[in-house]
Amino acid sequence: MEKHAETMSGIDSLMLALDHPGPSPVISGSFAFDSTLDFKRIEQLVKDRLLCHDRFTMRPTGKTGFAKWKTDKDMDLGYHLCRMQISDSGCKTRMRALFSELAAAPLDPFRPLWKIHYIEDVEDEKSFVFFRLHHCMGDGISLVRLLASITDDNAGTINRRVDNTPPFGRPEGSGQRGRKACDFAAKKIKTIVEDPAHATKCAQKVGNALSETAMTVARVLMLPPDRKHFFEENPGTERLLAWSDPLPLEDIKKACVRFNATVNDIVVAITTAGLRRYLLQYGDLEDKPSLRMAVPVNIRPPEPEGEGDVRLNNEFGFLLAHLPVFIKDPVRRIRRVHGILEKLKQSSEASAAWAGMNALGSAPAEVARKTALLFAEKITGIISNVPGPGKSLYFAGGRLSNIMFWLPLIKGMGIGISAISYDNAISMGIVTDSRMVPDPEVIIGHMEEEFGVLLAECRGQKK
Repeated sequence: MEKHAETMSGIDSLMLALDHPGPSPVISGSFAFDSTLDFKRIEQLVKDRLLCHDRFTMRPTGKTGFAKWKTDKDMDLGYHLCRMQISDSGCKTRMRALFSELAAAPLDPFRPLWKIHYIEDVEDEKSFVFFRLHHCMGDGISLVRLLASITDDNAGTINRRVDNTPPFGRPEGSGQRGRKACDFAAKKIKTIVEDPAHATKCAQKVGNALSETAMTVARVLMLPPDRKHFFEENPGTERLLAWSDPLPLEDIKKACVRFNATVNDIVVAITTAGLRRYLLQYGDLEDKPSLRMAVPVNIRPPEPEGEGDVRLNNEFGFLLAHLPVFIKDPVRRIRRVHGILEKLKQSSEASAAWAGMNALGSAPAEVARKTALLFAEKITGIISNVPGPGKSLYFAGGRLSNIMFWLPLIKGMGIGISAISYDNAISMGIVTDSRMVPDPEVIIGHMEEEFGVLLAECRGQKK
């Protein structure tokens, strides 16, 4: 039975409210191939494996309170799936410019909020599938699960049945109760946004869960701005994309053993080292004890995954990590990063942040935007590490040689670092505000060099 309308969750409504003013909160990604693909086959796969999800045939309506998903009866696949031809895709400068341009193009708010470009190199016989999905459709974990559902395990086509269970189904009446609770919390958070010091009084008058949410929001909003510690320019709206070569997972695991660390520790330590080098390059490391970064945290309860478990939604909170860019020694830096991340794992603030974002989603859009802009001033950027497929995958008959993705930056954030694993390697992506960081590829270069430093440390230990 065709669905015509559905109420958004609070956090999805918040993501939608952040669409204006400034850059849209859109997640970008790319499949890379060492061959060209059959465009008609791509088109059929999109019809079979994406359009079966309601989110790809619905458009949002309303930006105040709980918005609605509404079926787009006039949906035109020709708008959402485009084909273009280029030459010399091996030139990273050219591809960075192209990806940055595609990522910046606005999505039509009167259509489903996604778009895919098939990019074909007519000379080198390589190709890319560059996709963009609005953050109101889902978070990084949702999109990785979606990725697994649209790819195959070999070059032949495998028909996969994808579950289309509505992600926001609730028992009768529970949605109304949830909206009332979020509305109450939103009013409290609105008061805190106007006067963060009011949080203590608020905490005395509301329940424990709402108290923790209110206090978490207040603590963040009362922090001093972090942008002045790194970026001197005022924020703009242009975004620049760059990425690393795949880093062998086997080498990263060697570093994990050598330093008694996790893969995530190594990724964050490499990022910290790359940012340190960038600051030193521009003579801007003095009196900079750390950089404050937001770290998204998946708060979904553990559950068995299968081919029918794809649900597009936002189920994440965030924690604030202070990256120790002041530490010169790579071993000390890894150990400090490990300690920071271990401490964050014990915190309950991610769940409180999720509750706060859901509450803001039920507030007027201007309140949500004001809060988000205040939050953006408190951090340098955002860093996310998403585990991806551990084996080779195929799409439209072609083997994926690499997978990359880039985080959305709301206005005020200077930098976003993303990492995704695929087929025994990890790729690092970076998106920056062009005014604050006009050369993101330089940071990527520093990160790759620091990865080499870690490998040298591992080899030295063996001797």
